Order: sequence, then C-alpha cells, then structure tokens
Amino acid sequence: MIDITDIYNYLDSHNIKYSNRGFQYLVTAIRLCIKDRKYCTQMTDLYAKIAQIYEATESKAERSIRYVLAEQSLTNKKFIIKAVYDLLTIDQKLTTSNETHNEDGKILKT
Repeated sequence: MIDITDIYNYLDSHNIKYSNRGFQYLVTAIRLCIKDRKYCTQMTDLYAKIAQIYEATESKAERSIRYVLAEQSLTNKKFIIKAVYDLLTIDQKLTTSNETHNEDGKILKT
C-alpha cells in the first residue's frame, strides 16, 4: 500500500522542493490518481478536485504544480502519470517479494 511517505520520498528523489503550496498540490494530485486512475487522463477534473480540497481555483492548482515541476523535463500530466506508475510498480515489487508460497507455488496470505 502506498502511503504519504512513499510519495514524499519519490518527490524528494526527484529534487522537488517542499517549500511551497505546489508541493502539497502535487502530493494530493498523485494520491488522487493512485486512488482513481481517471484523474490521470482528465487533468481538468484533477485540478478541480485539488481546488475544491484547498479552496483555491483550478488555474492556481495547475500553475502551482507547474511551478514546482519547473526544473523537471516533463509536463504536469506526464510527471504525475510517471510518478503514479513508478510508485505502483515499486509497491507491486514489494508486495510480491513479501508473499509466501507453499510447496505447490500458490501464494499464501502474508
């Protein structure tokens, strides 16, 4: 299960600065996309949801995320999709490595 610490660590590994509102919006965007993949393709809905959560405007949410990602070579959408994919892949690998198998190769509960 991906938690907030995993997202923070991921963003830290990409040298994303914690210092502004855009960082919080980006963390929220990634969390929303992990919970509901439709947000990965419907960015206007994603920005609207972030704006609702933080009592901001959609354009402020988009601009703040774009600002925090300024040093990255990807658009907001591409970075968020990549982050979601990377985090889910890491989570899947950890889950798989923690599984226990019986002698028939069937997965037992962990």
